[in-house]
Amino acid sequence: MLVESILQKTLELRSHRVKRVYEEGEGLVAEIVPRKKGRGCCGCCGRRGEWIHETRPARRWQHIPLWGKPVFLEYCPRRVVCGNCGVRTEAVPWGLPKGKMSKGLVGFLASWAKVLSLAETAHRFGVSWNTVQRAVRVAVEYGLEQRPKAPVRVLGVDEVSRRKRHVYLTVVYDLESGVVVWVGEGREESTLKRFFEEWGPERTSGIETACCDMWEPYVQVLKEKAPQAGVVFDRFHVVKHLNEAVDQVRREEYRSLPAEERKEMKRSRFLLLKNPWNLKPKEKSRLGQLLKKNRKVVKAYYLKEAFQVYWEYKQAGRAARYLNQWFWWATHSRIEPLRDFAWMLRRHWDGIMAWTRTRTSNSALEGMNNKIKSLSHRAFGYRKAQTFIDIIYHCCGGLPEFIAPSM
Repeated sequence: MLVESILQKTLELRSHRVKRVYEEGEGLVAEIVPRKKGRGCCGCCGRRGEWIHETRPARRWQHIPLWGKPVFLEYCPRRVVCGNCGVRTEAVPWGLPKGKMSKGLVGFLASWAKVLSLAETAHRFGVSWNTVQRAVRVAVEYGLEQRPKAPVRVLGVDEVSRRKRHVYLTVVYDLESGVVVWVGEGREESTLKRFFEEWGPERTSGIETACCDMWEPYVQVLKEKAPQAGVVFDRFHVVKHLNEAVDQVRREEYRSLPAEERKEMKRSRFLLLKNPWNLKPKEKSRLGQLLKKNRKVVKAYYLKEAFQVYWEYKQAGRAARYLNQWFWWATHSRIEPLRDFAWMLRRHWDGIMAWTRTRTSNSALEGMNNKIKSLSHRAFGYRKAQTFIDIIYHCCGGLPEFIAPSM
C-alpha cells in the first residue's frame, strides 16, 4: 500500500485527499489538496459555507511519526463565507484551530503521557516537551467538556503536596467511582469555594456525605456550601493523629531514660504503631518484652489499641458510650500527648461519630493520593501548578479519551 493511501485512510479524509508524499530532510511531508466538490466548514463555529477564491499560505501540522520518521501534513487553507461569522478560514479535519499538531498526534502523545513522563514521551517520539504538554492540555480540555455531568453523592477532600515549603493542591474525589473530579491550587477556604462555584448548586446539592481530614478551612466550606451533607472525619487521619501522640510519648520517655536503659527501646517505633496482626513472630516477642515494663509508653500503647475498638461499633449509642469511656481513660492517664488527642476528639465529636452512620472512609482517596505522588516523582516535580493539575486530571480523572472528530 502506498504511503498516500495509508494517510488517506488513517486521516479519514472526505472532502480532501493526499496528493503526494515527499521526503524533506529526515522527515516526510504529505501534501493535501481539497476535492472539487463540497462546501467548506467555518473555522470558528463549524457551519458549512460557500468557498471564496482565496487561499491562505501553506501551513504544516506535525503528525504521528511513521517508521521512526517525523511526518508533516501540508495544506493551503481556503476561505469560506459563514452565515454566522462572515468570511473565515476553513476548518481542517486533521488539525486544531490554533496549533501546529494534528489531532492524531494529540491523541497519540496524550495516551503515552499516561504511562510515561512528559520528558520521556517527548524523547521517545522526537518532539519537544512543550508539544507533549500541549497535547495533554488539549486532551484534558476535551475530556472535561465531554465527561458526564452527573452529581456526586459521596465526596472526598484532601490536599496533596506539590513542592517543598507547604505548597499544596486541593483534590476533590468521587469516593463512589474512585476518580478525581476537581483539582485546585492551594488549600485555603477560597480554594474549595472555587470547586462549589465551578460545579454550581445543581450538581453539589446532591452531595450526601463529605469525607475529609480535620483541616478547619475545608470543614467550614463544606458546612457552608453543602449544609445538607454530613461531614465525616476520615478514619485514616484520626488514627494518624493517635499514632503521632503515641510516638511522641515514646520519644519523650526515651530521652528521659538513663543511657543503659535506652537499649530496650531502640527501634521500637513501629512495634508500637503497627497493628498486632501485622507483626512478625520476632516482633511480637520483642513487643511482649517491652510491654512487661511499667512505663508510660506501655499505657499509651494499650490506649491506642483500645481506641481501635470504636471503629467496630455500628450502633451510634453504643459507640458514643464507648468513646466517652475512652475519653475518660485518656484524660486521666496523666499522659499529655494522649490528653491533647482526646480533647481534639471532643472538639470534632460530630464528625467522628458520623463514622458509625456512614462507614465512609478516605482509604480509596489515600490510594489515589499515592498515585498522584508517583506522577510527580516520575517527572521529578512540575514547575507550574497547571501542568501538574493537567496530569492529575489526565491520569486520575477518568476522562473520556480524546477522539479526533472527522469532517
